[in-house]
This record gives sequence, C-alpha cells and structure tokens, in this order.
Amino acid sequence: MKLIGNKKPFAFEIADHSEGDMKIVDIWINSISICCDDNTVYLPQFIGSVDLSLPNDLDLKKYDKYFHGLTPEQIHRFIKSTRDEESENYDVEDDWIYPHHQFLDWGATTDNVTCFIFESNGNTFITFSFWREEHHNPDEINHIYKTSISRAELRQVLTETVSYLTNYKDGMA
Repeated sequence: MKLIGNKKPFAFEIADHSEGDMKIVDIWINSISICCDDNTVYLPQFIGSVDLSLPNDLDLKKYDKYFHGLTPEQIHRFIKSTRDEESENYDVEDDWIYPHHQFLDWGATTDNVTCFIFESNGNTFITFSFWREEHHNPDEINHIYKTSISRAELRQVLTETVSYLTNYKDGMA
C-alpha cells in the first residue's frame, strides 16, 4: 500500500495492484476512511476529478460573510442548507455557495459523503458527513467530522496523488 499524506488530516492509501483501469484507493480525513461503501476507482475519471480539485486559486473567503461567528460544523450545516428548499438559506447567492465549497465530488468512491472545504478564523477546514441510510455505522450518519489542513499540505497531497496514479496508469509506478 502507498500512503500519500497523513491520515489525521488528509491522505490517500493506494493499493499496490490493480485490475486494468480499476484500483483500490482509500481516502482518509481525520483518521476516518470515507470510502467505506466503495473504494474501487476508475483511474481515468478519478485522476481527472482529483486534478480538478487542486485549490490553487480557489477563493475560500468569497462567501465568508455568511460564516462569521460559526463553528466549522455550523458552516457545514449552513452550506448544506443552501440546497434545502425548506431552509431560509435556500438558494442564497443563486446557489453558488454549495458548489463553490463542495469537495471530494469524485464519483462513486466519494458519493457516500457530503464534503466541503472552507476557511474559518485563518484555518482551512475540510468537513464531511455520511448520509446514506444503509451506512455501516448508523451512529455516524449526519455526524459532521472536521479536520484542519494547510492549503500547501492539501495541494501537496492532491498533486502527489494525481502524479502517482497517472504514472501507475501509464505503467511507470
């Protein structure tokens, strides 16, 4: 297994072997594996999705006027509420807040979590919650988990993962 990053804030754990364009990849946030439903990725799609997530120029402060005084868990709930038709926050900013902060939208491997990235009090946070009713641990459903990570570390983990998987796919790893 190849570990890229540190499981406590954010890491990828990649199996040594694969079958064609399919590979076992586990994603860890705050020492929790989020790929508990499906950890098999289709390399061409997954590499492209992760590559598009690199936070080079993403302005994580763009909507922070809504986050003032909120905890990371409250910010997660607020962002999620912008898609809830019954919420007073529904469609705030013409529904740009949710997609702007959405993270880990990488296909079937991450479909079991709602995940956001944002800045609060000078820190970059990744928050996530499991949402599927059939999740293996019912106590985890809708519980909001968080981790703080520097943008440089996040960029390094994502870049190294894309490079490693690309090289592997191309027969060099």
